[in-house]
Amino acid sequence: MEPLQREKSTGKAVTLPWSGLPPHLRDCFICRKEIRKLLKRQMEEKSAQVKLQRISKANEAEHLLEVDRLALSSEKQQNIQHSKALTAYRHENKRVQPHIYIMHLKLMLSVS
Repeated sequence: MEPLQREKSTGKAVTLPWSGLPPHLRDCFICRKEIRKLLKRQMEEKSAQVKLQRISKANEAEHLLEVDRLALSSEKQQNIQHSKALTAYRHENKRVQPHIYIMHLKLMLSVS
Protein backbone atom coordinates (compact mmCIF):
# COMPACT_ATOMS: atom_id res chain seq x y z
CA MET A 1 0.00 0.00 0.00
CA GLU A 2 1.12 3.50 -0.74
CA PRO A 3 0.91 6.37 1.77
CA LEU A 4 -1.47 8.22 -0.58
CA GLN A 5 -4.26 6.10 -2.04
CA ARG A 6 -7.65 6.65 -3.58
CA GLU A 7 -10.73 5.38 -1.82
CA LYS A 8 -12.57 2.98 -4.14
CA SER A 9 -16.13 4.16 -3.43
CA THR A 10 -15.64 7.94 -3.64
CA GLY A 11 -12.31 8.37 -5.38
CA LYS A 12 -11.07 10.73 -2.66
CA ALA A 13 -7.39 10.83 -1.87
CA VAL A 14 -6.64 9.32 1.52
CA THR A 15 -3.36 9.90 3.32
CA LEU A 16 -2.43 6.99 5.51
CA PRO A 17 -0.22 7.35 8.59
CA TRP A 18 2.00 4.51 7.45
CA SER A 19 2.13 2.16 4.52
CA GLY A 20 0.88 -1.35 4.71
CA LEU A 21 -2.31 -0.50 6.61
CA PRO A 22 -4.92 -3.29 6.33
CA PRO A 23 -8.24 -2.27 4.72
CA HIS A 24 -10.34 -2.66 7.89
CA LEU A 25 -7.93 -0.37 9.79
CA ARG A 26 -7.89 2.09 6.91
CA ASP A 27 -11.68 2.32 7.08
CA CYS A 28 -11.45 2.79 10.83
CA PHE A 29 -8.87 5.57 10.34
CA ILE A 30 -11.14 7.33 7.84
CA CYS A 31 -14.05 6.89 10.21
CA ARG A 32 -12.12 8.46 13.09
CA LYS A 33 -11.07 11.34 10.85
CA GLU A 34 -14.70 12.01 9.93
CA ILE A 35 -15.73 11.77 13.57
CA ARG A 36 -13.03 14.29 14.51
CA LYS A 37 -14.27 16.66 11.80
CA LEU A 38 -17.84 16.24 13.00
CA LEU A 39 -16.89 16.85 16.64
CA LYS A 40 -14.83 19.89 15.68
CA ARG A 41 -17.78 21.33 13.73
CA GLN A 42 -20.11 20.66 16.68
CA MET A 43 -17.68 22.41 19.04
CA GLU A 44 -17.50 25.42 16.71
CA GLU A 45 -21.31 25.57 16.49
CA LYS A 46 -21.60 25.33 20.28
CA SER A 47 -19.01 28.08 20.68
CA ALA A 48 -20.94 30.30 18.26
CA GLN A 49 -24.17 29.63 20.20
CA VAL A 50 -22.52 30.51 23.51
CA LYS A 51 -21.11 33.70 21.99
CA LEU A 52 -24.56 34.71 20.72
CA GLN A 53 -26.08 34.00 24.14
CA ARG A 54 -23.44 36.16 25.82
CA ILE A 55 -24.08 38.99 23.38
CA SER A 56 -27.83 38.67 23.98
CA LYS A 57 -27.38 38.75 27.76
CA ALA A 58 -25.05 41.75 27.49
CA ASN A 59 -27.63 43.62 25.39
CA GLU A 60 -30.37 42.73 27.87
CA ALA A 61 -28.22 43.95 30.76
CA GLU A 62 -27.56 47.23 28.93
CA HIS A 63 -31.28 47.66 28.34
CA LEU A 64 -32.10 46.98 32.01
CA LEU A 65 -29.44 49.46 33.14
CA GLU A 66 -30.94 52.10 30.85
CA VAL A 67 -34.46 51.42 32.16
CA ASP A 68 -33.17 51.64 35.74
CA ARG A 69 -31.32 54.89 34.99
CA LEU A 70 -34.46 56.43 33.47
CA ALA A 71 -36.56 55.34 36.46
CA LEU A 72 -34.07 56.87 38.90
CA SER A 73 -33.94 60.08 36.88
CA SER A 74 -37.75 60.29 36.84
CA GLU A 75 -37.91 59.64 40.58
CA LYS A 76 -35.35 62.38 41.20
CA GLN A 77 -37.38 64.87 39.13
CA GLN A 78 -40.54 63.95 41.05
CA ASN A 79 -38.72 64.51 44.36
CA ILE A 80 -37.49 67.92 43.18
CA GLN A 81 -41.02 68.93 42.10
CA HIS A 82 -42.47 67.70 45.40
CA SER A 83 -39.86 69.65 47.35
CA LYS A 84 -40.63 72.81 45.36
CA ALA A 85 -44.36 72.35 45.98
CA LEU A 86 -43.81 71.94 49.74
CA THR A 87 -41.56 75.02 49.81
CA ALA A 88 -44.20 77.07 47.97
CA TYR A 89 -46.87 75.80 50.39
CA ARG A 90 -44.72 76.76 53.38
CA HIS A 91 -44.08 80.25 51.97
CA GLU A 92 -47.79 80.74 51.30
CA ASN A 93 -48.60 79.68 54.88
CA LYS A 94 -46.05 82.15 56.24
CA ARG A 95 -47.58 84.92 54.14
CA VAL A 96 -51.21 84.13 55.07
CA GLN A 97 -50.76 82.99 58.68
CA PRO A 98 -50.38 86.46 60.33
CA HIS A 99 -53.65 87.58 58.73
CA ILE A 100 -55.42 84.43 59.96
CA TYR A 101 -54.03 84.96 63.47
CA ILE A 102 -55.30 88.56 63.51
CA MET A 103 -58.73 87.53 62.18
CA HIS A 104 -58.90 84.79 64.83
CA LEU A 105 -58.08 87.34 67.58
CA LYS A 106 -60.75 89.73 66.31
CA LEU A 107 -63.27 86.91 66.26
CA MET A 108 -62.36 85.88 69.82
CA LEU A 109 -62.62 89.46 71.05
CA SER A 110 -65.98 90.01 69.42
CA VAL A 111 -67.46 86.86 70.97
CA SER A 112 -66.45 87.75 74.51
